[in-house]
Amino acid sequence: MVLVDGGVYDNQADQWVLGMENRRNRFGKRATFRDADELISINASGGLTWSKVSGMLRFPILGEFLALLLDKSVLYDNGNAVRRELMISRFTRPGTQLKGALVHIPRNALWVAKKYTEEPQVIGDQLPPTDSEAAVRAQEILGLLGPQEQQWDNLAKRAGRTKTSLSKLGQARSADLLQHGYTLAMANLHVILGYPMRPLPDRVRFYALAS
Repeated sequence: MVLVDGGVYDNQADQWVLGMENRRNRFGKRATFRDADELISINASGGLTWSKVSGMLRFPILGEFLALLLDKSVLYDNGNAVRRELMISRFTRPGTQLKGALVHIPRNALWVAKKYTEEPQVIGDQLPPTDSEAAVRAQEILGLLGPQEQQWDNLAKRAGRTKTSLSKLGQARSADLLQHGYTLAMANLHVILGYPMRPLPDRVRFYALAS
């Protein structure tokens, strides 16, 4: 198993896998890189949302600086979305298929399972359910998580709104992130890759981990 942490550009750490052939060409005979058997990409970026314009933009120099930061965020969010769509197409497109799955933090833990039980679509980053066994596993996830769908939807929204910070998040917010990450990863990997469907720890367990 190889663990790769993303950077400023490669936040999803997908370029290590998708750029393997280019890396081999650059290093020539010195290249000893192996192709990945499976890729699990974790995208912890919630993406841009509509928000109020800060009153600080009215001040000279400071306003220009804040505007540049906003421009940077738009460019980053756009690039992230394009690379995410490319990666998912590699998971599903014949000929260049790569075994793998995406865990995308803004998504409800039921989102992928629902897509595998709907009619196939190829719009944006939607996943066409081409695997009948995956569709059966999706029904298992819907049976497990469906009765508390609103709870999982609220949890995904709270986790997706959490900003990167060097200060303490607090126990409740940390528990949100741990619970959502666990549930989302378990559901996606069970449906897409056939990983075991694991039991769901109660909220108390995640609060204890965040203490």
